[in-house]
Amino acid sequence: MPKIFVSYRHGDEDERDEAIKILNSLSYDSFYDEDIRGGEAWRKAIESELEGAKACVVVVTDNIFESKWVLFEVGFAIGFGIEVIPWCPKPIDPIKRSTGEQLYDLLHEIQFVKTEKELADKLKEANENYIAEYLNIEIDWMTLRFRVLAHTGCAYLAKSNLKAESEQNELLQSAQKCFEEVSYIWVKLGWKSFWLENSSSFSRKQKRIYNKLIDLFSKLRPKLGNVQDRLRDIENGYGNISQLQNANNELLKSLAELDTYIENNIHIRPHYRGFLGRLTDFTEDKHKNYIVLISLNLGLEGYDKKFIPPKLKIWFDPKSSAFNFKLLDFLYKFRIGMQILCAYIEYGDLLDISDSQVYSISKKSLDTVGIQKFEDIILKYSSVLREPQRDNLERLGNMINSFRWGEFGMVQLVFEEENPLTGFKSTADFRDLKEKFEEIDSYIERYFGENSQYKRFLEGIKRFEERLNESESEKANNVFRHLLHEVEGN
Repeated sequence: MPKIFVSYRHGDEDERDEAIKILNSLSYDSFYDEDIRGGEAWRKAIESELEGAKACVVVVTDNIFESKWVLFEVGFAIGFGIEVIPWCPKPIDPIKRSTGEQLYDLLHEIQFVKTEKELADKLKEANENYIAEYLNIEIDWMTLRFRVLAHTGCAYLAKSNLKAESEQNELLQSAQKCFEEVSYIWVKLGWKSFWLENSSSFSRKQKRIYNKLIDLFSKLRPKLGNVQDRLRDIENGYGNISQLQNANNELLKSLAELDTYIENNIHIRPHYRGFLGRLTDFTEDKHKNYIVLISLNLGLEGYDKKFIPPKLKIWFDPKSSAFNFKLLDFLYKFRIGMQILCAYIEYGDLLDISDSQVYSISKKSLDTVGIQKFEDIILKYSSVLREPQRDNLERLGNMINSFRWGEFGMVQLVFEEENPLTGFKSTADFRDLKEKFEEIDSYIERYFGENSQYKRFLEGIKRFEERLNESESEKANNVFRHLLHEVEGN
């Protein structure tokens, strides 16, 4: 269970025990200094326990502000980068708090937690956001990919041990490709360079965690190299399967140690745990399709498409890097929203539809594809994204973000200044808007696959333009309203 450091004033044991009871009910372990008294032993124990704690809960009472030891403990926690949560279920006497204004101001600035629900939420938040203080998004992504691919390679080797010799070669080749990719990621991880660039701003706890991670990765490296050497020996005709499996077992032990440390000290990824369980099923031949995602994204062959669940078909489109139905849906909304905006700017003076209606709908469609969407997708599906796919997602996110604040920003300016949007069509800014959107539209088509629903929408835009060219204004208005309703409905 995650451990919580409990800071309290001696004499407030009843309130402390009540807080510990709540922590236990929330599945947290706790530490407090009941058996420690002053001196060097106290300081060492406090330092050790705080470094291993997920958070520091301060039991706030009227008497706590007299305690210099609580002030020290809170200071230690802040210095170690630990989340401090002032637990204050009862009102504070303003006269008694004046005996320790420094501690009161410090805790009040952090914000008092007054209910069990608030305490539970704060503790959950402290656990979920633990990673943010220690790893940047790039290293977090590459570390996860490293672990996933290393485990996948080990699974191929373990499976090969259960197969006849005629079936082993394909599995060994797949494992080799996994480990080659792992070695490539190793070179790019750059743990030490990132450490040198950022360690001056790390707390003591952050430095300890980072150093431990570097140490674990360093111990793992020679074991990975040993597995690759044994694979090459077999490829050259003088290897020994037994030696290979022994090397694989040693690598798995180091990976398990790394996994445990990251989960206990940095963050927990539920989908990563699930992935490891599915690898076990694959190794034992319980399921055949679970390994396909990794295999396909490494360019490995030999999977049977009939084992791909229907809901995952989109994951196997060679053009698609989305790996997410919702992202494809967001992109569709964005594209039809921008198509309707461009059509309105160009032909709106022939329509009986208001600027505000079109602008609000198009802006809403753009807001569905914020840059955070792409970052979330990249993190969530990093275990199965090849580097080119990840680059495609990042580039598209940046293109849309630039479009939002650049070309679309000019439309927003025209609207906010209450100028007619149709007057925008004769400007260079409108030409830039169309060119930029067409560039994004082509990029989506090229790297994320065709969308039949979007094609039908474009046919509707074409019908609308044909009605205008034939001077059928009423029919043109009806077609445009229908298209506008489709954008609004999405």
